[in-house]
Amino acid sequence: MHLPPKKLEKVYLGGDLHNENDDSWYRDFVGGQGTGLIKGDVSVDYLIDPRSPEVVRETVGPVKIIASLRDPVDRAVSAYFWNLRQGHVQALDPSEGLYRAVKVWKERSPVTSYESENYHYNLVARGMYGEQLQRYLDVFGRELVYIVYYEDILKRPVDTLQSLYSALHVASDFEPSSLFRRPKQNSYLRPLLRVERATPNSALLGKVTDLANRILCHLGLGNEKPSLSPKVKNALQSLYEPSNERLKELVQELPRSNVVARENPTPPWIDTTS
Repeated sequence: MHLPPKKLEKVYLGGDLHNENDDSWYRDFVGGQGTGLIKGDVSVDYLIDPRSPEVVRETVGPVKIIASLRDPVDRAVSAYFWNLRQGHVQALDPSEGLYRAVKVWKERSPVTSYESENYHYNLVARGMYGEQLQRYLDVFGRELVYIVYYEDILKRPVDTLQSLYSALHVASDFEPSSLFRRPKQNSYLRPLLRVERATPNSALLGKVTDLANRILCHLGLGNEKPSLSPKVKNALQSLYEPSNERLKELVQELPRSNVVARENPTPPWIDTTS
């Protein structure tokens, strides 16, 4: 199985960079030509960009689509801190920043195109899974759409990976060396956030701040994610409720084996009995 050597979220089928170049440029980015391996691509923008499903079908045909989903409110908080480190949003208090995101969503919804630099709007929009998955089901049908939940990746990484490998018809007993390697952790300490915001494009400083964050978290300092105010959390949950219900319906329409590593296919943040 082959994935691009370097993951770049802005490189994906249907995105601006793909449209500015061509299919051969994209295939060169993915790599693995002539290897006989199953090839894939990864980007969070495949879900949010409404251009992608049709372009994927036109470019590479009837491929398998795997969507990794998490509680949309938790996702919004995590994404807020990522955007904060990048300097895309300014308020250090996530409740303040996400309250603005809710206001922007209500003022501008619905938007039928994807604007990558509309950061506050996208903080909410990325969690509207029901509408996003519907687009792929309309293009690829039920048999080719798979779902994996973030909670299962955390709790059952080996089982989840083996189930994914089985769905892709590759060796299910293979365990990559990166399986238990943790990605860059979100920084919640304001001094580290300020440093990262001041130098968002410095790879070296990013590694230094990540190491400092890991050490501090190991010491029990700064590893607690700031909680949202009840007002903002409730506002986000209300926005996501219709989409979550639609997602629940879509999941129940999928073949049981297409919901990876779950005894109960219902999204775990909706089904309170799981």
